[in-house]
Amino acid sequence: MNRFGMGIKLDMQKAYDRVEWDFLDAVMEKMGFCSRWRSLIRGCVSSVKFDVLLNGQAGSTFAPSRGLRQGDPLSPYLFILVGEVLSRLIQDEKNCRNLSNLLTRFCVALGQKVNLMKSSVFFGANIPNAIAAHLGNTLGMAVVSNPGTYLGVPAIWGRTKKHGLAYVKGRIMEKMQGWKQSTLSQVRKEVLIKAVVQAIPAYPMSIFKFPTVVCHELDDLDTRLSTAHCVPKALWKVIWKLEVPSKLCHFLWLTVHNCLPTRAALFRRKFSPSTACPICCCHVETIKHLFLCCSWVEPIWFGGALNYKVDRSTFPAWVDWLQAVLSPAFCNSADAKWRQSYIVFTCWCIWKARCDFVFNRVPIIPSKVPVAVSSALGSFLGVNAVLGPCKLGGIGRAAQVSRWCAPASPFLKINVDASWSKVSKLGFVGVIMRDKDMRFVAAARYSLRAPSAAAVEAMAFLRGCELGAVLGVNYVIMESDSLEAINCLSCSLSMGSWESFPVLARVKQLGGGEFQNCR
Repeated sequence: MNRFGMGIKLDMQKAYDRVEWDFLDAVMEKMGFCSRWRSLIRGCVSSVKFDVLLNGQAGSTFAPSRGLRQGDPLSPYLFILVGEVLSRLIQDEKNCRNLSNLLTRFCVALGQKVNLMKSSVFFGANIPNAIAAHLGNTLGMAVVSNPGTYLGVPAIWGRTKKHGLAYVKGRIMEKMQGWKQSTLSQVRKEVLIKAVVQAIPAYPMSIFKFPTVVCHELDDLDTRLSTAHCVPKALWKVIWKLEVPSKLCHFLWLTVHNCLPTRAALFRRKFSPSTACPICCCHVETIKHLFLCCSWVEPIWFGGALNYKVDRSTFPAWVDWLQAVLSPAFCNSADAKWRQSYIVFTCWCIWKARCDFVFNRVPIIPSKVPVAVSSALGSFLGVNAVLGPCKLGGIGRAAQVSRWCAPASPFLKINVDASWSKVSKLGFVGVIMRDKDMRFVAAARYSLRAPSAAAVEAMAFLRGCELGAVLGVNYVIMESDSLEAINCLSCSLSMGSWESFPVLARVKQLGGGEFQNCR
């Protein structure tokens, strides 16, 4: 506001209910609205009917003679039209006494009444206090230094948007100070962030374009509420790019923020009487102890596919260990994706085994966990193989290392491979079948003639399906290193060579007819 200016904040009593219909019609006519339009508006505002409930009984219906309906989406715009009359009347008024008379005449014409007790007047910084008090008495309104807010937005701003929008950050801080963050679960924090913190700036963002610096400050407040831990950005990128189910990414996110409900975390929130590990009963059950230091998890890491020896003295914190094992230095470029996925699935199966012991009294058998890891990871990779290479996150064939994983019950897994000599046109096919416990079920070897390597790879699939059909297997997972054959079977047979087309068509026929489920 101008430093020599004056502003008035008016409060109208029952503003919508007091609007005179004749005055509204006259204003629209003066503004150039046609008679047809004015007739439609008059029909809208005059069609309302009322009845009064007395002791639960509705009285006679009656129609009002003035007023705009509350909640009608048209009403705010109609009220703006009649309010525009007052705005134009006061543009040239500089005398407070004339302004007071003008307000009186406007209220009589429109049917409004100013609530002087809730109205206020404020002046620029260069207006003397004595003059300000005199003008306030003339208008019959209180003199204030700040008119407050309108619809939650401050009426007076500073020189910059950052200063003017500081109230948004202040309101968020007021909410956060009333919450006991240490006793809130991650789900409750997420609800508070979405339902409260992120809702506060919604209205001002629909009016103003927030400066970038203000947006960063609000994001920092959200982060401060969601977690108090500092996680390296490199680890963040690795976690959310892992080739594992989304729930496992979120599970890993909970571990790095110490939000997993271990005994230590529950004790801190006063939900557990003890911090002792429920399995070994000797140490505090922290994230690091649960996944690395407890005596029963060491054989899981060493006995798994990684043959990893846990060194308790190397990594002082869980985040440091996780960052180290998920880094390229630990996972070489050839099998980095597979090793990362195996580590995450191992952590997940350790947590499931721990929870089964605590809640279902299932005995801890470390030797079963690596089998569960291989089964879960194998099923996940098998589904990805069925969906096609486009779902594998862009890993090329050269970047993948073939590692066998046990199938999930009740499936049996048939692995097929083939070799072919371009000179003799002679090929050999090998087939092996294993169950969910990695036990051998059956195997076969065939020699045959084929026109190309693609054709002999297709014959390998056919011999594998025939072996499963002969043994009466109902649930089969087929594995091969032939990307062309896999793409043809997963997507379209037309993607392959003409030599392999009839063979792969027979494979599809067998897979759909001889087995209840063939992947």
